[in-house]
Amino acid sequence: MTPNSSGKRTRRWFLRGAAGTALVGTGVSGSTVLADDHSKSNDDRADATVSDAERMNAALICDVDMSMQFDNRMRLGGPSSDRDGAVHITSGGEQTRDYVCTTVDLRDADFQLGRLNQSGLLTYDYYTGEAHGHASPDEVFLILRQRRGQRESYHVAYRTLDEGAVGEWRTRDVSSELNEDGWRSVEVPADEIDVESELVQTTTEAIEERIASLAQQETFRNVVSRFGGNTEVLAASIGNGRLMEAVVSDVYYDNFQAGDDTKPIPAILHMSPNFEDGSVTLSLTDENVGVSLEDVDHDSVRLSRYAPIGLPITGTDVERESIAAQSVSVDGDQLRVQFDDSAVSSAVGESGTTMIYGAFDMDRPVTFIASGKRD
Repeated sequence: MTPNSSGKRTRRWFLRGAAGTALVGTGVSGSTVLADDHSKSNDDRADATVSDAERMNAALICDVDMSMQFDNRMRLGGPSSDRDGAVHITSGGEQTRDYVCTTVDLRDADFQLGRLNQSGLLTYDYYTGEAHGHASPDEVFLILRQRRGQRESYHVAYRTLDEGAVGEWRTRDVSSELNEDGWRSVEVPADEIDVESELVQTTTEAIEERIASLAQQETFRNVVSRFGGNTEVLAASIGNGRLMEAVVSDVYYDNFQAGDDTKPIPAILHMSPNFEDGSVTLSLTDENVGVSLEDVDHDSVRLSRYAPIGLPITGTDVERESIAAQSVSVDGDQLRVQFDDSAVSSAVGESGTTMIYGAFDMDRPVTFIASGKRD
């Protein structure tokens, strides 16, 4: 696979509004690939269009405990070979407050809460590993658009479930929970998002401030009654972790069903960096099934200053100040990336702590991230 092959989705990047919303109440548009060469201004990006076929989904990691690394991470592969397509969220046996969120775009399903309010329409499978130390399957988030006359408003509703039996696959039927108690919600400021252009207009600091807001809301019963049956369901997200308590995560997710369609669950893989003179070598931290460094989309690889939310959400300050790789090559089990050294110093700032991130060019939505401090 070459960086400029005709079928390759080159010079595009992810607008991950829904993933950001699910975790912190920012952006609602769903995860998308947009033709964007990063030399464009925000106005130019807003004029770009994207077809339904190009829409993609994405995962997000949050460094809640500010350890300057992402300790709760994702890998591809199930607890047995018959579930190779599963996504595994693991903290490697270590306790952490870091949080993982993976978002599935549901706009093509044309779901409204009233229609979704019947058993079996929105489900996913989960498997609780022996090391898991908190709720399983944990949180589900619904990204909602409510229309009342000329006014549109956007909300994130979420609910925690804990019924995972260790060592067996179970199915969570989200659609059957809509009338249950235990829902919380937060409204997304409409001036920070543009659903049509799918741009998020906010700062990383503002996103961070909303993390606690979701957990602090009062619970209510029946999400359909709260928002109305005509409210659109734009996306759904699976969240795992504990923001206020360090815990061990060890849970698998698979077989996300939206009506008659099976949706791939997005993943963000963790890489370990080794900084050298003007370059960095990256290697996959965990064993993964069905993915290779040869699959990395070279044009997607970028570097930014460190932020507690990864990958940087497009439209935020961290993303706008990121820089593209000059060259990318694969050497055995390592990805070698070269950046312009002067541009790196400007992008990273005084702390020297950086993130390198990018996407895999494959049939399912998979990205990667690495973080570390340059010498």
